[in-house]
Amino acid sequence: MKFRLAAIAAAVAATLALAACGGGGNDGNGFAPIGVLPSPPPAPAPAPAPPPAEPPAPAPAPATSTFLYEQLPYPADGGAFLNDLNTEGTKGFRFLGALTDAQSGAGANVYYKTGSITYVYETKATPTDASAFLAQANEAGGRGYRWAGASSVNNVPVMIYRKESGTDATYTYRTEAAAASRSEFITRGNAQGADGYFNTAPAYVFGSAMVAVFEKSSSGNSTFAYEVKDNASDVGATLAQFEEAGARGFRFRGPYSFGNIFAKDLSQSSTFTYQALVPKDTLSAELEQSNTLGADGFALIGPMIVNSQTRNYYYKATNCTGPALCMPTSPFGV
Repeated sequence: MKFRLAAIAAAVAATLALAACGGGGNDGNGFAPIGVLPSPPPAPAPAPAPPPAEPPAPAPAPATSTFLYEQLPYPADGGAFLNDLNTEGTKGFRFLGALTDAQSGAGANVYYKTGSITYVYETKATPTDASAFLAQANEAGGRGYRWAGASSVNNVPVMIYRKESGTDATYTYRTEAAAASRSEFITRGNAQGADGYFNTAPAYVFGSAMVAVFEKSSSGNSTFAYEVKDNASDVGATLAQFEEAGARGFRFRGPYSFGNIFAKDLSQSSTFTYQALVPKDTLSAELEQSNTLGADGFALIGPMIVNSQTRNYYYKATNCTGPALCMPTSPFGV
């Protein structure tokens, strides 16, 4: 990434020459007369000036990700679920969540693939309280496993942890009481975000406590900021809201009781654009729709109802790296 030139100067010494005269004429040997210094040699040409340094090449923009989705039937038990997670993970498919047909109500577990990343999963019993969760999550995070939310297998909840190939990042977690108002959410989120902690879940219940979960990666130096906006009146207004925030680097994270939550990685100049499509009749058709958009770099957010209008929302990230905001997330935001 760097190059430098150097020049070396040469010195020339002159000596006196003595010559014997053998007659009166010039013998053509060209010696200088006795006691006379010969003419000094011409000074060496100065070393050429080094060429001006080329400006550093700009860092390449991250390539636009593409996304491929597939579904698997619900597993019979926790062991089968973990087997599905790791079988799909070996193929480069990451668990997104359980999705349901808009028409029939039938559902399946949905996975997606992007790039050449592969995954390894662990599942654990649901902790009894927030302190037990922190102990569990920080132990797994210290080994490079991120908390990936929770799922239920035959009404038995399990916690999901995921490790990605190609990174040695570790993860640490914090919890605090879930915010009760918009201003409280922004104040707390920005304070944690300034310390590098990302709000992966605005509210999660452990025992009798409802807490927000924050995660920090050892990789990179990201800090985060948040905005919360009023729910829009219809699909068009919702897309306009998303686009305005996305142009400023804020990605829509999800609806909440006090408004739509948006998050920004302050270390990047990412932008986000959106689409909203009418749902299909079957989950297979939904995934076909998602794969068509995924080939163009649009990732599924999920179905959302705005003023009785249901649409499947998708986002496309530009100049985005890292785990927090670039990739599709489960309903838990992870």
